[in-house]
Amino acid sequence: MVDIDGNHIHRAALNARVRSVAIKLDIKYFHFHCLRHTFVSTLIENDINPSVVKELVRYGDIKTTLDIYTHVKKENKREVLDKVFGRGKER
Repeated sequence: MVDIDGNHIHRAALNARVRSVAIKLDIKYFHFHCLRHTFVSTLIENDINPSVVKELVRYGDIKTTLDIYTHVKKENKREVLDKVFGRGKER
């Protein structure tokens, strides 16, 4: 892992920092890897090409990227259903 300037970040140091922030925020279950899921899901939600997402997270298989690391929010499902079935529109 590297920071924005390309400097190496030790995984243990990053994990320790994430753990300390989670404790301060009273988050019971959280680790650095959760950020990977959030990153992938956010990119997909913003219509980034899945092949680009796969490259950004350095997976060889797009199926892994899409099946394991993307999560659909309730708000997104509700928005799609409202759009398709016209919730709030006159019938």
